[in-house]
Amino acid sequence: MFDSLVIVFPTPHEGKTLLLRHRGQEWIFDSDQAPAAKCQPSIGYVAFFSDVEHEVALVTSGHRITSTYNLYFDDGGPVSTNDADPEFLAEDGTLAFGLRHVYLIKRKLKR
Repeated sequence: MFDSLVIVFPTPHEGKTLLLRHRGQEWIFDSDQAPAAKCQPSIGYVAFFSDVEHEVALVTSGHRITSTYNLYFDDGGPVSTNDADPEFLAEDGTLAFGLRHVYLIKRKLKR
């Protein structure tokens, strides 16, 4: 695991979303304070490396709905290359990442 990705859905709630700490610095991620959220409901997201200390803040009213992903390197080979194409999305567009999940299920062993 090298990174975490937290997606915050646009549900009415009060209370900061996430506190992040790393090397003596601290940040507050609050998806409701993002510029896009002020114009229209939008999904917020934050990604941070696994060595960043994080704390989920208390919801004081409403409901905060999130989805959290632990990101891993694929054992099948390199995840990306260092070669960046300057023409890629040169005139706007959308960049998306495919995600897949694995549920950790503990099974009872038959004896």
